[in-house]
Amino acid sequence: MIPDIIISDVMMPEKDGFEVCETLKEDVRTSHIPIILLTAKSDVESRIVGLKQGADDYLGKPFERDALLLAVERVLRTRRLEQENRRL
Repeated sequence: MIPDIIISDVMMPEKDGFEVCETLKEDVRTSHIPIILLTAKSDVESRIVGLKQGADDYLGKPFERDALLLAVERVLRTRRLEQENRRL
C-alpha cells in the first residue's frame, strides 16, 4: 500500500527522518510521495538538510496543529495540480 503523504519526525532511534526521506526519494516506487518532516531541530542548517533530502516541508516543534494541516493541504494540492497538468 502506497500512502498519499508521509509525516515523519527527524529524530528517530534507528533511521533518522533525513535518511528515511533520502531512501524514499531515491526509490522510483516511492519518490512521488510527499514528505513533511517534523522536528525539534529547527535550525536553518537542519532545515536545509531536510529540504535537500527531498522533504516537501519542514516544520519545527512545537508546531501548531493548523500549520501542519495547512502544510498537508498545500502539499497535496500541489501534487494534484501536477497530476492534472501531466494529463493535459
